[in-house]
Amino acid sequence: MFTGHSAEAITLLANQSGRPAGQPDVDFDAITAVARALKSKSRADSDQAIALNLAMAHQGAGYAENMIAFAAALGRLDEAFMVAEGLYMNRGFAIGPSRFSTVQRAFTRFEQRRTRTLFYPSGRAMQRDPRFAALMEEIGLARYWRDAGVTPDYQRA
Repeated sequence: MFTGHSAEAITLLANQSGRPAGQPDVDFDAITAVARALKSKSRADSDQAIALNLAMAHQGAGYAENMIAFAAALGRLDEAFMVAEGLYMNRGFAIGPSRFSTVQRAFTRFEQRRTRTLFYPSGRAMQRDPRFAALMEEIGLARYWRDAGVTPDYQRA
């Protein structure tokens, strides 16, 4: 989906018999909306994908992580940073304790929020935004990199 193969992603997402058990259809609908928006590049499709995924991001940290990656890939950086502030600083945008669907019974404590999606290729536009460095400072990764004496990969690219 993020590598120019949106049509293939849409086909894969439509394969209901291949979906994992216990995952609600709405999860696939939201991801399909992103794939359609990436394929069409239309503002209406992007708006629909963002609206669906923003609503889901309120429900859990996994959905919020996805929303950040999706919004960044669609060039919707304001929404990506808004959700990131909620996810990592518990500020502004409220996020529930579940990872995804409550049916799956997986939870993410606030202190254990995952950051890997920030560094996916879909997040390159976000990484180039000045707000990204401030986010890295606030969540403590910039300090970690300084203390370790390393330059993060995203700054080397």
